[in-house]
Amino acid sequence: MKKILLTTFALFAFAFNSILCRMALGKDEIDAASFTVVRLASGAAVLAVISYFFSRRKCRSPRVSKGVTLKSRVTPLLTRGL
Repeated sequence: MKKILLTTFALFAFAFNSILCRMALGKDEIDAASFTVVRLASGAAVLAVISYFFSRRKCRSPRVSKGVTLKSRVTPLLTRGL
């Protein structure tokens, strides 16, 4: 049920975003290049906030079997010449 609600929310958000874009560009209040810069900057800001809150959670590292290291994985690749 949660997936359906989140998917529905995302679809409505995309539709609303499209309507806002048409409203902003349709009245010649801002040119397309400036509007793109504003959208990219605001998207980067929102992404930074979201990543900040998710990075505060405790991250569990994937379990690695005993004796397996990065060196043991990379060395065979390097000796083969990639």
